[in-house]
Amino acid sequence: MTADSDGGAKASTNEGDEIARLLAVPLGDFVEERKRLATSLKNLGRREEAQAIAKLAKPSAALWVVNQLARRERAAIRRLAELTAAMQGPRHTGDDYAGLLAEHRDVLRSLRAAAEHVLVEAKIGVNPALLERITHTLRTGMADDEARAAIENARLLREVGDLDFASLLGAGASAAGLGGAAGRPAAAPRIAKESTRPAPVEPASRAKPPADDTAARERERERDEQQARAREAEALAREQERERARARAAAAREAEQLRAKADASRKRVREEERAVEAARRALADGEARLAKVRGESEELERALEAAQAAARGQAH
Repeated sequence: MTADSDGGAKASTNEGDEIARLLAVPLGDFVEERKRLATSLKNLGRREEAQAIAKLAKPSAALWVVNQLARRERAAIRRLAELTAAMQGPRHTGDDYAGLLAEHRDVLRSLRAAAEHVLVEAKIGVNPALLERITHTLRTGMADDEARAAIENARLLREVGDLDFASLLGAGASAAGLGGAAGRPAAAPRIAKESTRPAPVEPASRAKPPADDTAARERERERDEQQARAREAEALAREQERERARARAAAAREAEQLRAKADASRKRVREEERAVEAARRALADGEARLAKVRGESEELERALEAAQAAARGQAH
């Protein structure tokens, strides 16, 4: 909402707070709470805010968990944002960058574990594919200023798209040759080691100016940094592919288990149907035998009555 005055600014802030509160409710209560909040705002005369709230889509489980983490794990979320910003910086030595990337991975792992706890607490099924979507949204969202602010404020309204390595790792990684159809870093140019032998002294008229020598060393240092970033980017790409492979394998195992349970269930149904059919046949046979016995019993009763009547007639 655009703020044209102090009152408008206050309304905009309130709307943001209400969206954050709405995103914080249990996932199963979202629709009911959205309706209640929109109605309340409408009754207060805040029609535009009520319409904005009413149009909010129910978040996916992954999106809901990301917003829960932003509220519960503020320090970890803030550190992930700081590390991402540092990795996007213009220059790093190979060791500096490797340290940043290692801590970045550790923070993501801790948030993944916290996400699993949130899912269990909310009684939402935990599976590797869902955890990967949560991790991916955190990792990728931090590389975008708008998404990063939304995550930090627990107001992310949609999951974030595919990761752009050049955006995450900074301009140096892009210059190192990141790209290609599969997003794999291109091989960086190989740099020959400097000779330890002293260079021959050239006449003053042929010697290169010190400025040129400094520029050459600077270019070599930049190439070293670019190679280090390219190697780290490739390692990150491999790790992501391994995570996706594990998620696919877990999903396949889960599908196979469900298939086996379904087969076993169908088998039990068939067995029970056969048992019911056998019971029905046994009941029909029993009813037939019961009818026969009843008929015989009735005939015997009539014969007994006739014999008793005959006996009484002879007695008179």
